[in-house]
Amino acid sequence: MRVLVLGVPEGVADALPGCEELGAELVGIILSKPEEPFFPEVRTWADAGGCWHATVDRLRDDALLDHVARELRPDLLLAVGFNTKVPGAWLKLAPLGAVNLHPSLLPRLRGPCPQFWAIARGETRTGVTAHYMTERFDDGPIIAAERIEIDAADTMGSLLDKFKTAEVRLFHRVIEDFSAAGRRPCLAQNDSAATWAPKVTAGDLEIDVFGGMERAMRLVRAANPHYGARTRIGGRWAAVYQARASAAERRRAAVGETTIEDGVPTLWCVDGGLVPEVLHLEGVGLIDHWRLATILGEKSLKIAA
Repeated sequence: MRVLVLGVPEGVADALPGCEELGAELVGIILSKPEEPFFPEVRTWADAGGCWHATVDRLRDDALLDHVARELRPDLLLAVGFNTKVPGAWLKLAPLGAVNLHPSLLPRLRGPCPQFWAIARGETRTGVTAHYMTERFDDGPIIAAERIEIDAADTMGSLLDKFKTAEVRLFHRVIEDFSAAGRRPCLAQNDSAATWAPKVTAGDLEIDVFGGMERAMRLVRAANPHYGARTRIGGRWAAVYQARASAAERRRAAVGETTIEDGVPTLWCVDGGLVPEVLHLEGVGLIDHWRLATILGEKSLKIAA
């Protein structure tokens, strides 16, 4: 079985050399430009093995499509973390179809940023879904899935580590099953159960102190390590990467204020406080909460947001 891979996220790159043992010949790899700089090892491996590869902005080049159809002749297209829309002509290219590995348990969390939203919304389980691709994003029939448990302490970073393992397992499983038995049975998605995981905006990253401490803590975990949960402390913007619930009582502090007691700064939400343990403070840089307390002032100081 001849396989053309679209996109190679971290983790799956290590799985490429094992494709032949599963009955597949990897005839080519196409990366999109935003992801290509992060995977030099893919180009090195492909060059060493004589595997054709290309980097594209979009799959709109008729000459590229013609080359793939005439020279590479893939039986299966397998997309993993490919952030460019795959046009209909490409979806019809391979006789066994075009399969995508999407990082959620479809139909939940369709869209470009499912890992972030899984944590931010308080999901306790997610996963990777193999599905046939259509001209609409992430709505094709489901072939198989790998489940991932989201622990209460998981950050985006630790969750992505879990995804690496699950993606490799499902990547190999799809190749092995298609190689052995051809086109696989599938199950249509229930569109009424679908949820959306849009691109993360600056507004999505702002801590809503009126939304409650639990919600704020989830945002901090979802934003670690790539974004940082944004808030204002002492008149400066801060990106919080790690926080813990405060054991202090709020007393007279208003929602949105930061107080310092016994050298520990606490940002107060409507139902409790959180201690920003690791943060990037505007004009200062990356600091811990002890350094923050020193910058903001003396013990028991109340600081408006």
